Amino acid sequence: MKPRDKSNRETRTGRPPAWAAARPLVIAHRGASADAPENTLSAFRLARRLGAGMVELDVHQTKDRRLVVIHDPSLTRTTGVRAAVASRTLAEVADLDAGSWFSPRFARERVPTLEAVLAALGPRTAVNIEIKSGPRPYPGLEARLVVLLRRLGWVRRALISSFHLAPLARVRRLHPAIAIGILVHPWSPDAALRRARRLAAVSVHPPARAVTAALVERLHAEGLLVLPYTVDRRDDQARLLRLGVDGFFTNRPSPSAPVGPRV
Repeated sequence: MKPRDKSNRETRTGRPPAWAAARPLVIAHRGASADAPENTLSAFRLARRLGAGMVELDVHQTKDRRLVVIHDPSLTRTTGVRAAVASRTLAEVADLDAGSWFSPRFARERVPTLEAVLAALGPRTAVNIEIKSGPRPYPGLEARLVVLLRRLGWVRRALISSFHLAPLARVRRLHPAIAIGILVHPWSPDAALRRARRLAAVSVHPPARAVTAALVERLHAEGLLVLPYTVDRRDDQARLLRLGVDGFFTNRPSPSAPVGPRV
């Protein structure tokens, strides 16, 4: 394998963030979401206890323009309320049960604010914030996100991603050094690379089934971390690490994740 170019992670965005050096980087997808309700404080705290180097979460914006952590634009699947996140205020959203759908023992779980999640993660866990979109784009979400990360001192511990180009472009205009990760659907390595170059991204997040040694080498040659999703089986994790990926997203973070070859 060719030595990887580190330009994206260093020259374009300053010194590389500490989380980028972890091998493998185990990213808890919506927290430890196999064992606790996704995108809740319980899931994130469990991921932290299990030693995940990073947690992934999804951000939407309420009617009163507060940033909340939930995957879907609708509240229906995880709270049972048939309404869009954007149609309810934070007070209304915060009163909903976001855990009983998973198990009765999580009935006290609520839809958390992004600020509450960051406070719960503590000083050693990084965060991948995936920007979502409601029925229409959320006005001002990216500016509020960058302001929050700056205020709380999280800029160098955050990786911002989205399947949508426009919010990532707004983030890049707002902050020239914040780490950006690339998601593309439908998957296309050419499209991912074009987007990564345009946004000075630090990582590309392909679906696990698309990862080959040639893809990893191509992305590494551009100075990009390769972080596939979503990989729960240990044999699949080990296979991907043998191909040279830098980490992976998983619903089952483990303190004994497979160790890949050093490069």
